[in-house]
Amino acid sequence: MTTVYDVDGLYGLLPAWVRMRDETEGGGVLYALLGVVAAQAGVLAADIDQLYDDQFIETCAPWVIPYIGDLIGYRPLLPTGPAATGATRADVADTIGDRRRKGTLSAIEQVAADVTGWPALAVEYFTRLSTTQYVRNHLRPQNAIVDVHGPMTAFDIGTAFDLAPRTADVRRISSGRGRYDIPNVGVFVWRLKAYRATDVPARRVGANQYTFDPFGGDVPLANPPQPVDEFTLLTRRNVPFPLLRYPLYAELEARRAQGVSYPLSYFAPPPFDVHDAGGSLIDPAAVEICDLSTWSAPSAAGIRVSVDPELGRLMFAAPVPDPAETIVLDATTTFSGDYGGGAYVPVVPPDETVVEAAMARTVVTGFAGADLSGAAHGVVEIADSGIHEGDMTLSPDAELLVIRADARQRPVLIGGLTINAVAGASVRIRGLGISGRITVNGAGPFTLRLEHCSLRAPLDWSQAIEGTLAIDHCLGAAIEAHPMVTVTADDSVLDAGSDGAPAVSAGGGGGESGRVSIRRCTVFGGLAAREIPLLENSIVTGLVTCARQQAGCVRYSYLPPSVAGVREQTPPRFRCQPDLAIDAAIAAALRENPALTATARADLMAPIVARVVPAFTSRVPGQPGYAQLADVTPDEIRVGAEDRDEMGVFFGLYGPRKEVNLRYRLSEYLPIGLESGVVHAS
Repeated sequence: MTTVYDVDGLYGLLPAWVRMRDETEGGGVLYALLGVVAAQAGVLAADIDQLYDDQFIETCAPWVIPYIGDLIGYRPLLPTGPAATGATRADVADTIGDRRRKGTLSAIEQVAADVTGWPALAVEYFTRLSTTQYVRNHLRPQNAIVDVHGPMTAFDIGTAFDLAPRTADVRRISSGRGRYDIPNVGVFVWRLKAYRATDVPARRVGANQYTFDPFGGDVPLANPPQPVDEFTLLTRRNVPFPLLRYPLYAELEARRAQGVSYPLSYFAPPPFDVHDAGGSLIDPAAVEICDLSTWSAPSAAGIRVSVDPELGRLMFAAPVPDPAETIVLDATTTFSGDYGGGAYVPVVPPDETVVEAAMARTVVTGFAGADLSGAAHGVVEIADSGIHEGDMTLSPDAELLVIRADARQRPVLIGGLTINAVAGASVRIRGLGISGRITVNGAGPFTLRLEHCSLRAPLDWSQAIEGTLAIDHCLGAAIEAHPMVTVTADDSVLDAGSDGAPAVSAGGGGGESGRVSIRRCTVFGGLAAREIPLLENSIVTGLVTCARQQAGCVRYSYLPPSVAGVREQTPPRFRCQPDLAIDAAIAAALRENPALTATARADLMAPIVARVVPAFTSRVPGQPGYAQLADVTPDEIRVGAEDRDEMGVFFGLYGPRKEVNLRYRLSEYLPIGLESGVVHAS
């Protein structure tokens, strides 16, 4: 504890005659001097106390962490974020304990989870090799045949839970090709994050027909991962794997035959809950798992509702008494990160937090029946994940209007949103889902900012209204912006539906928009702008055209080449693809043959252009792998962004850095003679 040095206490230690003389003749100069001494003594005492605290990792100053790590041989990792450090307090503190467990699967899984933040499961592949039975051994080897009795055997092929024996594969696992060999250890990581949504309404799409997706689409459900105890290996229930029809059906049927309900052996607690129109939880014994691709109502006795976990659909056997009643669900879905709103707490810029904290706040508890047409300024906070059927209009005045969802909620508007702007107005929308068009009318200058929103229809700002449009952490559709509008998009997806359609344009036939800045975005479609001040760390799958090619910069991004040549369409480019790969190939060819002809150059470019293209797990909005780069994506794109990070919307997740850190750290904890490989389970 820091000692407090009081100036009055020090002054009182002096002889009385000295104090009297200082007060009568010195004017208190000595008292003031002791005040300075007391202050500096306090600083010195605090420094001494901190020196003691700096001897322990739990209490040391941040700058001391790397030095303590160096004392125990800790090797720093790449920082996974602007504010992150290579040597974190938790990593250094756990190093000694983890090294005592090195060589065990539990240590490998724990280290993998600590380094990446992803659930990880380690598999020793020598235990999955088939063996030939010795003629004198009459016992059947455990791993010589495939068990075909279990419901998960077929579904587990190729996953971390695959127990089917294999013959030896001598290819190295570190190359990503071989697996089943004696020295190989596979580390399966689930990169998709689980999001548990509770008390959310189902979307009614027909008579007794509902979907878990509030937009009415198909979305696969996932297992809610359960926490794992320290020093315990992960099992199926600890990871967010996608739910499948047959295994869950077999589990429920077995439980029904035994006359018991949850917990299930594979799925505990229940992977989803369904509440009827009255709000009562439907017993799992009255739930049937089936294929609802054709919307077939359940007919078995005692079954109230059929659920399709692979499509995220449910259908009731009996008519719902009142179609307007809400069917409430608890379910888990997966996605790459905190984008588009939903069951997470969005990160809000500090300046916005300060401004909104000082504004008047109105809480809306039932978004399904809400009327926001009277909201002119202030903060309107939506406290539920209701589904509002029909269009909505906002009429802000010349101040700031904030429409935001409460933490872990995503209200959805099934309809269009019209904003009647006035000069000086500013609207900020955060955490909403909007299925229809967002249309901006009125007068400017006007500012519209969308944060953590999911859009399924184009944003129409094609009228001649001056203003600024900002999009941040949104999963959006195309943007139609008048040339008078300045557009900025950060950490978002802009989706025109196809590579040939314009994702950003002036609308009305695809004319050029105004100033457009794109940072860390994935653009499905083309981009037409008068000026591009900055396009960085992004992927654009369509043609990019820019009128003012002398201004601005395109850096660390992928842009497809055009027929007339890739360099004539954009501002100056720096380390973009496929330019970089083409330049490297041509430079190598020129070293071999300085007289390389134009035809030879074209022949050299063609296979590179065909190879260096992004591949995505899914391009369907709402799917877990939406906009996620697939494993077949070439390294020129997968690690082609700045600092060898991933191009596109998920740049800020720092996935490539996490994998580099994981491979770097696994080498410290593997048993001698074994080799590891990282496998993407999702």
